[in-house]
Amino acid sequence: MFRSEGPVTLTKGHEGSISSCRFSDDGSLLVSGSYDETVVVWDAENCIRKLTLKGHTGWVCGVDISKDNKWILSGSKDKTVRLWNIEDSDNIPVVMENKKTMGLKIVKCSKCGKPFSISQLEDPTEMKICVFCRLDKGRPVSTMTFAEGDTPEL
Repeated sequence: MFRSEGPVTLTKGHEGSISSCRFSDDGSLLVSGSYDETVVVWDAENCIRKLTLKGHTGWVCGVDISKDNKWILSGSKDKTVRLWNIEDSDNIPVVMENKKTMGLKIVKCSKCGKPFSISQLEDPTEMKICVFCRLDKGRPVSTMTFAEGDTPEL
């Protein structure tokens, strides 16, 4: 199978070469470590930098992300391992501002109250529930009923 498009380039994340990277299990996040001593968390779906984590004093040799996407682990040439909690990173003002500059609107989920992003083209009056609440298994499933003898047209 051949690609129909070229690769997506994630820019403006690091000032130095990238030394390590890792996708989250669900593919929603990409974490990269760099010779510039930073760790960057990327929103893989929207191809934007979500968060920059600073604190190492040597280049970042390796990164990983927990299965629940709440923790980032980074190891550095400064002989430290850092564990970063990113669970509520969507509520950090700089993260919200980054999304706005990329043409995304931030709306509040009417079910759980957490902020989530939608594109400028989507109508915020129609998109009121975040994807996690929409996928919630406890949500009732709507059903269609037909009168006897009726069949739906496909």
